[in-house]
Amino acid sequence: MIKKIKSPILLIFYNRPKKTKKLLKIIEKINFSKVYIKVDGYKNIIDKKKVNLVLKEVINFKKKFKSKVMIKKEKRNQGLQINIFTAINWLFKKENRFIFLEDDHKPSISFFYFCDKLLSIYEKNEKIMQIKGSCFLNEKSDDYYFSKYSDVIGWATWKNSWKKMVQNFNYNKLIKKKVIDKFFEDKEKSEWFKQYLYRETITPASKGLWSTWFQLSVAKNDGLCISPLKNLVVHEGIKKNSNPTHYDKSYEILDEYQLDEIDIAKITKKKSRWDDDLDSKNFLVVKYTDPIFKIINRIKWYFKYHIQIKNDKKLSASIKI
Repeated sequence: MIKKIKSPILLIFYNRPKKTKKLLKIIEKINFSKVYIKVDGYKNIIDKKKVNLVLKEVINFKKKFKSKVMIKKEKRNQGLQINIFTAINWLFKKENRFIFLEDDHKPSISFFYFCDKLLSIYEKNEKIMQIKGSCFLNEKSDDYYFSKYSDVIGWATWKNSWKKMVQNFNYNKLIKKKVIDKFFEDKEKSEWFKQYLYRETITPASKGLWSTWFQLSVAKNDGLCISPLKNLVVHEGIKKNSNPTHYDKSYEILDEYQLDEIDIAKITKKKSRWDDDLDSKNFLVVKYTDPIFKIINRIKWYFKYHIQIKNDKKLSASIKI
């Protein structure tokens, strides 16, 4: 018999019935204990038809597994950021940890066992704030390392880590206290994140990337994230033909990192020490895939960023749930 996944799984769906069906078929292959499913509300009539098709797949899945599946459907559209926050808060009313996937994530089978095992191993380690499923390195090892970068292409965490989530901050105070500089310990990396944070939380150019807030939370708490050394989850939603919300041509480099399996038996506990060398290699991929690193964008954002923070001492942001 296949070993049971003790950690509950949280799935986020919206208006992509084919991807919903595909992910649920993968979930059926594992011996899970519980699955929580959150479906966002529709925006318009066209969305309504698609969301209803998603709900049909979800209901059929529930019929197969009955009490092991919990469903929450929003009557109104919350948007990705708020939908994810409310979904996690909903799950944590009953659970203490979870494994997370969105509808356009394609996980390997070992992803679930990797997360489940490490959620148990590091449950009492307050420094570890996340277990990632993605890896953009070429190490190809049945192992993992400790990173300062969070990622949300398939991941897992605990209730205590989520409680540390930053939901409002004053940008100028953050910079003055050198929170970002002290965390990354590298000028290029810290400058990248300060501009990235400014862009995604302060300016109208923000794409509503909730993951930015999680990275800030890791930095403010001097936390670490666990990353596998094989890529266990593929983000299918960033491909151009998927009509993604946040597509950029630079993302195509991620196609090099195909889905892989990892030997769970080789996963053991180790000292939680940051691996600067592997993180520096990882940062190269961050540079290639973040549009802010394109020369024209860097010049544009340099002036916007530096002029704004110099003249405005009340730069702040908050998440309203």
